[in-house]
Amino acid sequence: MGERPPPQTETPLVITVPYIRPLYIEETGELHLDPIIRQDFVVYGLSAGQLSTASTVQLSGGQFIKLSKGLPRGSIFIPIRYSREKKAYMAPAISQIALTLGGQDLPPDVSCDLHMWYIIPEFEEALRGGAGPEECAKVVRDAFNLSEEETTEIANALQQAGVTEEPIRTLLLKALEEEAIGDWHVAEDYGLVVIAKTLICFSEDVNIRPIDAPIISMEMACYLLDRPELSLLAYAKSFQPVRGFAGDKARKLLRHLVKQRVPWL
Repeated sequence: MGERPPPQTETPLVITVPYIRPLYIEETGELHLDPIIRQDFVVYGLSAGQLSTASTVQLSGGQFIKLSKGLPRGSIFIPIRYSREKKAYMAPAISQIALTLGGQDLPPDVSCDLHMWYIIPEFEEALRGGAGPEECAKVVRDAFNLSEEETTEIANALQQAGVTEEPIRTLLLKALEEEAIGDWHVAEDYGLVVIAKTLICFSEDVNIRPIDAPIISMEMACYLLDRPELSLLAYAKSFQPVRGFAGDKARKLLRHLVKQRVPWL
């Protein structure tokens, strides 16, 4: 498990992550619904490739956060979906990262809260039963014949991430019930799964039905990207990587989205 990214020195850090609906698995033609955006939580399984192209964010104090090395817990997390009808990216929800799960295909310097291989059926059962960090770690120990040192390391990771406490416990268990997460990312042990608590849900997005959500306007995009103007193609491509915004840019983006629903703010 990589070390966590440096603590945030300013609030908020807003991370935008694009997604596509509908998305079909190339090998099987099966519909793949990822992310899942609900009233109470957002879960998104990112690939190692998606994460590798993530931007670097400069904070006001001169520090930098490389999002390609992990997405800091506590950051504001906004999945965005391009609408051809509106010719803009829509943001169906504003959420806050509560937990990240890392797969074995991630580079060793990418941080996460927990390795996915911890999450076996016996671990889930213990978690649902109200087990604490030590008990959950022993379940993993017994399954993989781990040493006491390794078991202690797992217990400490669970404790630090608050996995056996609310609301993280319930958020993790709900995320694992989603097919794209439990049956894909965790089962295959790949990518980075982001589990976030929903702060504002403008529109749930759990299938391929159309949604109605606030957009990132062209004017706002130019401001965020420090560009005097953007073509529609440049606008669309500019938000394809995972991007981060801090300080005034982050605050203005959040206000921009919320004001489309509450205009008198």
